[in-house]
This record gives sequence, structure tokens and C-alpha cells, in this order.
Amino acid sequence: MKNTKICPKCNSTDIYVTEGMIAGEFKNVILCSFLSAVPVDRYICGTCGYVEHWVDKKHLNEIKKSKEVKKI
Repeated sequence: MKNTKICPKCNSTDIYVTEGMIAGEFKNVILCSFLSAVPVDRYICGTCGYVEHWVDKKHLNEIKKSKEVKKI
């Protein structure tokens, strides 16, 4: 949905976004350590409710190095 602006489940174009934040208040984040968090943007379909979570590529190394996030 982030790139296409179309819901992959119902093909709606009624898409909303809530951006991840770190400073100010903690919401939409992945905790990487006690003092470190990565913001997560959420894209929501206003028709069916499907949600996608996206992390900016510049934060991927933080997630890979985190002991709180497990690789499967």
C-alpha cells in the first residue's frame, strides 16, 4: 500500500497513514534496546481495515543488530 496506494486485499484506494514517532511520545515503534527504538509507519485501508507496517531502510541495521528482535 505504501508504494502502490492500493490495498492488496480489496483493491481500495482509500488509504491512510500514521507515521511512526520516537521524539515526544512513543507510538508506532519497535524497541531495539532499553534506550533505542525504530519508528514504524502504518498504512491502513479505510475500506477493509487491512494494515501494513513499514520501517524506513535507514533503520534496518538497528533492527538487525538488536538483541530484542529475533531473526527466524
